[in-house]
Amino acid sequence: MYNHRNDSLRWWQWTACGTIVCWMILICGLSAQSPPDFPQLKLVEHRSIWETAPHNAFTDLIRFQDQWWVAFREGKSHVSPDGALRIITSVDGEDWVSAALITSPTADLRDAKLSLTPDGKLMLSGAAAFHKPTDRTHQSLAWFSENGNEWTEAIEIGLPNDWLWRTVWHQGWAYNFGYACGKQRGVRLYRSRDGRDFQLWQADLAIEGYPNETAVVFADDQAFCLLRRDDQPDSAMWGRSSAPFRNWQWREVGVKMGGPQMIALPNGNLLAAVRIYSPQPQTVLGWIEPLTGKWHEALRLPSGGDTSYAGLDWHDNQLYVSYYSSHESKSKIYWAVVAVEASESATVAEQLGSVVPLERAHAHNDYYHERPLLDALDCGFTSIEADVFLVENQLLVGHSQAVLRPERTLESLYLQPLLDRWRHNQKHWFDANSDCQLWLHIDIKSDARQTFARILEKLEPFAELLVRDPESPNKSPPLRIVISGNRDYQQIADHNLGWTRIDGRMTTDLESELSVDVMPVLSDAWHTHFQWRGNGPMPSDQYQRLRELVAASHARGRKVRFWATPERPEMWRVLREVGVDFINTDKLTELREFLTAPDEQK
Repeated sequence: MYNHRNDSLRWWQWTACGTIVCWMILICGLSAQSPPDFPQLKLVEHRSIWETAPHNAFTDLIRFQDQWWVAFREGKSHVSPDGALRIITSVDGEDWVSAALITSPTADLRDAKLSLTPDGKLMLSGAAAFHKPTDRTHQSLAWFSENGNEWTEAIEIGLPNDWLWRTVWHQGWAYNFGYACGKQRGVRLYRSRDGRDFQLWQADLAIEGYPNETAVVFADDQAFCLLRRDDQPDSAMWGRSSAPFRNWQWREVGVKMGGPQMIALPNGNLLAAVRIYSPQPQTVLGWIEPLTGKWHEALRLPSGGDTSYAGLDWHDNQLYVSYYSSHESKSKIYWAVVAVEASESATVAEQLGSVVPLERAHAHNDYYHERPLLDALDCGFTSIEADVFLVENQLLVGHSQAVLRPERTLESLYLQPLLDRWRHNQKHWFDANSDCQLWLHIDIKSDARQTFARILEKLEPFAELLVRDPESPNKSPPLRIVISGNRDYQQIADHNLGWTRIDGRMTTDLESELSVDVMPVLSDAWHTHFQWRGNGPMPSDQYQRLRELVAASHARGRKVRFWATPERPEMWRVLREVGVDFINTDKLTELREFLTAPDEQK
């Protein structure tokens, strides 16, 4: 069905997915001032490198076997039935020859993207827009080559009508965001070990508007995504996730963008190429702040009209760019070389900031956050709580049975990410200068004995987090598991491996004979003991009672936590003042700002 040959053009019919048109990226005109925190960009050279077809567009660029390779679509027009994918190559960036042409008799082939597989092959991906659509209007495709000239037959990837936009490889896995081309709008993340068999990794990102084209960059255990949106709202979105990249945190960039591509430079800065629509369509290079997604325009390349969709590559300390533009009579493929001035700008890790561990900060109902566990850790929280139900032998995380989802397990949301982080950070939860213990409170919502027994089974592969490090036998285990909710005290106390502890109650366990090692924490609902809600000064009798409860618990070596406390700085101030060990909150950033503020502001 999909044919390829080296030096011929074939023209075929096209009928397409209505509004799925090309949205362009990158670069146009004269340089603009970069903000002082980022390097300056300077256009060294640019020129047209291909214009054989009436319309040449939608590029990508890669360095392979000491040569440059550019892939793009060519056809009679921006949208036409004869769309084919052309691959051209050059040794020096000046003289270009055609290496291959991939065509289809039944579809318009669109949006060529190049990547390098872990076994050293070129991977070309694109999408077929069928001339005679049935229930399938589009199908994403992939081809592979060992030399760039000879390609495999097309391999269908992803679900029908999901446009898998760009394959990015990270630690042996191929990741690709696919967006829906049919009546149902949405975008989801796929993952593949071989680039051929893509499985859903996150089923729905739940982004408003019409989310579609994406650019993704990985930096160690962090991933960043620049996502285009159309209709309303139409601002681009900035996504951030941590390994295993199943939970993403999104925020608006505040600028409408098309055809995004992005690269992490050797100094760690993130540089994007996008189409800017206002005041007129242009292609632009700019910096993106990884934590906030804030956009800083840096350079406009010569372009205009029908333009954008860039490829980016870093080689010999310069940035190389492929893009297309129609500002010189017709749509052509262009080549640009951009110098990046040396600077002292911060790396991605530095821009994200050094996290300060907060020993008092407790993330209550942590699974409600956009990135369970990860948002809390990014805020420096050292105590985290998750509710679990035992369902068909799986420990599912959620506040009630109505919201449980089979993929949201204790292992996937908490245990495995914690182990990955511990190993990646070389036996630290935060940076090498921090040496703190993490607390994971597991609140059992189902049968106490059966659920606890299953928890023990699930903890076995993560035992290295729960025992003392043989190299540092005097240090506490890195992770302390505390069982709350439905729990059988004797069952937990009898567990001789000592992986878990009991969360006691002040109302019943203040005088408990269980050792501190077995019951290290006492907690209770705030309203069980106090009526003050944080409005005005705390009544003196209630304040004195609070001090006595905390002192009595501490005298027995047990830590103190209250839940259902009003989420107010006035409340936090009192809890901190009397020595409550874990300050309970669902407002992560607000509590972090309170606990890290200068003393005079607390």
